[in-house]
This record gives sequence, structure tokens and C-alpha cells, in this order.
Amino acid sequence: MKNKLFLLLFVLGSAVTAVAQVTKKVIVEHFTNTRCSACASRNPGFYTNYSNQTNALHIAYHPSSPYPTCVISQSNTAENDGRANYYGVYGGTPTLVIQGTPIPAGQSYSSAALFNPFNGQTSPVSISVSQINLNDSAEVQITIRTIAQTMMSDVTLFAALSEDTLNYNAPNGEDFHYDVFRKALLGNSGQSITLPALGDSLVIDLKTWINPSWVRNQLSTLVILQETSNKAVIQAEKSQGIESAITSNNAIAHLNSRVFPNPVSDKLIISIESFNPINYEIINSTGLLIQSGVFNQSTEINMQQYARGIYFLKLRGELIESVEKIILQ
Repeated sequence: MKNKLFLLLFVLGSAVTAVAQVTKKVIVEHFTNTRCSACASRNPGFYTNYSNQTNALHIAYHPSSPYPTCVISQSNTAENDGRANYYGVYGGTPTLVIQGTPIPAGQSYSSAALFNPFNGQTSPVSISVSQINLNDSAEVQITIRTIAQTMMSDVTLFAALSEDTLNYNAPNGEDFHYDVFRKALLGNSGQSITLPALGDSLVIDLKTWINPSWVRNQLSTLVILQETSNKAVIQAEKSQGIESAITSNNAIAHLNSRVFPNPVSDKLIISIESFNPINYEIINSTGLLIQSGVFNQSTEINMQQYARGIYFLKLRGELIESVEKIILQ
């Protein structure tokens, strides 16, 4: 009788745990190239297959091998190659990695069976991602919540900015390129994190520069949580409801702001007719925040300590939101 009762309690406990978990998103990391004829042949079938999935996410990297002249690859060669090397698939396209597992080259990309081993799985972790696009940068907030008991401790978080649809008449005949990887936000291999305790959340805030050549309203952030040892995906999510911060040009005009001299060689002077505090940020051409502060009405920023080149000055206050390109000579 005691053994039967224990078995019943074990079964009930397992059922409760299963219910407490959430559906695991299926993430496809797609390694392709705009000069790859095999990619042009196999990608359409994959995209049709992918579009029929209700719980899948996708991102496309463009590594430099075997086609180094791919223009998408050239826009960020190091990070495209870095993610391919992370999985050990550098040197061959097209290649699919689903849930952290490289798919054999001979498997059909257009068959629904491609997704069958990965559908219907659950995870003890939920992820939400929000993204706000400012004039020249994106602010991303990732919330990771442990909702069921788990023994996993060694985990890695990867986050990437991607462009939903890129129109480009590629040499291999592909005209539309989907979920194009643009920038890794936590490195090619991700960042090691500790999962929060059961019922708790971990919030991570990130900021990244937006290249002016990218289409801002097409940008989103993909997040992948993986086991560090075997790269198995624990959970994945993509930002939803992208919002763009509003810049009030009229307010800026009324405040009579001045930023001079520009080009600058030593001190940059900012003058704004406002009694409210103004936050400023200096961002270099790679999107790295190198200086920030708060001032009232006017301030001087010493630019001599930085290398010559292009920088961006972001101003933000109660009635102002502006970004200005600064040339340091």
C-alpha cells in the first residue's frame, strides 16, 4: 500500500511539474551566403517549411567561407564567422542548426520531418524581450524567469540584433533575405549567467548602436539561452512590439540648442536653454558608449582623449531627444 501511495504521489508531482513548464520555442540558426548557389536552391524550401511552423524562430548568418565576397558577410565578417565557429560549421553553406544541434547536410530542408524531433518540448524557463529604437541606438531588456524546478546551473545567454527582411538582388538569385544577423550583443558565444531561483527573475539591460544603413523598423532582438556544455537550447525568444522613441524637433528648436565646434579638435561645447537636467552620451562609431553625464544649460566635453573619427552625441531631457554626428579631427 505504501509503495502504491508513493508511486501515485510521484506521478502527480511529475504532472504538476510538467504543467508548470512552458512551451520551448524552436530556434533555427541558418548559415547561408548570397553567392552560394546551393543556398539559392535549398533555402526556398526551408522558408516554406519554416513558415508552416507555429512555434519557431529564425536567424540567418552569412559566414565568409566558402564565399568571402558576400556583401552581407562583409558587413560584419568577424561575428558571422564567430557564430559559425561556435557550432563548428564554418566552411559550408547552407547549414542549419536547430536547438543547438547541427542538421546533417543530406536532410531535406523542405520536409516537415525536419522539425519533428524538436516540436512539443517544454522548458522550466520563460524569456521576454523588449526593444526600443532610439535615433541611433536600440535599448533592449531581457527578462529570464525560472518557472519550474531545474538542476541546470551552467548556462549561456546569446543575444543578437537582426533585420527582418533585407531586399537585395544577390548574385545567387535570391532577392529577399530574412532575419539577417547584424550584431551580437553578448559576444559570439554568449555570456555565462546564473539562472534565477524558482519563481524569481533576472533582468538584463543592453544598448547597441544602430548602423544608419539598417532599416530601423525592421530590427528585432533574438535571445537564446543554452546549456554551456552541449549548446542545447533551454529557451529562446524574440522581441515583440518594437517601439521607436519620438524626437521632438520643435521642442529642440524652442530650446535653442547649440553644439559647437563641429568638427572639433579639443573641447566640445553644448549649450541648451533649459533649466531641466539634460543627459548626454558620447558613442563611438562601433556603438560603444565612451562617456556620459548630466548638465544644466551648458557643459564642455574634452574630446582630445579620443581617436580621430566619427562620434555620436545623444541628448535626452524632459523636452528633448536628439542625436548629432560629431567629427573629431
